[in-house]
Amino acid sequence: MAFEHRIRIAGGVGAIWKGPNDTLPFDDPFNHLDRVKFHSALRYTRIIQEIQLTLTLKPRAGIKDVSDDYILFPHGKGGPPLIQGALYINGAWCAFNGSIPVQLETPNHNPQQFARWISLCVDSTNVSVHEYCVAYWSNAQFYNSYPQISVPIVVWITNEMLPS
Repeated sequence: MAFEHRIRIAGGVGAIWKGPNDTLPFDDPFNHLDRVKFHSALRYTRIIQEIQLTLTLKPRAGIKDVSDDYILFPHGKGGPPLIQGALYINGAWCAFNGSIPVQLETPNHNPQQFARWISLCVDSTNVSVHEYCVAYWSNAQFYNSYPQISVPIVVWITNEMLPS
């Protein structure tokens, strides 16, 4: 059975919904969310600003583990906004949510291993990146150096605020 989409605009309210020929989703959208495609009474998250930048992570040498924070920019909001991000790594854009590995190495299958992760963060003032590097060395003589890397990043600031 195919259902058509319904559209109605009346009294400053607009809605699009699916299903039978009734106005229930228009009149009472919160009790018919399964049918609502859009309703002006619902609150939608909007991107209000996009920032594109390149983050340069420091070179690392002779470490077991280290963490660092990089302030990207002040967001200028009255509290921490909900943010989303993407980063370009290994030839592809990927979602920048959670901890993202940006450098992993196990050279020549030696017991030396190195990994670098970054996370996108926000506080009441700034958008930042937290970096965590860890190296496992079976012997101190294998301490290697790892070059700085540059990572293109896009950050989207939304109209929603996180709890302070």
